[in-house]
Amino acid sequence: MKYVNCLYSSNGKEGLKHFMVKAALFKILRERGRRVATEVDIIQDIVDLVDMDNLIAYEVENSPTKDKIEKRVKELSFVKDVFFVDLKFMPNNIMDLGSVLKKFVV
Repeated sequence: MKYVNCLYSSNGKEGLKHFMVKAALFKILRERGRRVATEVDIIQDIVDLVDMDNLIAYEVENSPTKDKIEKRVKELSFVKDVFFVDLKFMPNNIMDLGSVLKKFVV
């Protein structure tokens, strides 16, 4: 699969902070020996990041609403779990980003 262990950006619609959070998640999962896919095409949309070994999806969002989360969870019913990372709670300092995200990655 072309997506495995390669970090891809979206088609230009994601901001720098979104990409940096996705890159940090990618790095953390790879350091843990996981196979990771980014920008994975699904029928309805694109998934930001998938831990392929545990079938866990990570979605980086800017202030996700309850409705958006519920809709996305239904769309991603093929994975075991979906984690949403809200950008507004992520530090702007890249040096702090990894330590904050390590607390959330399973």
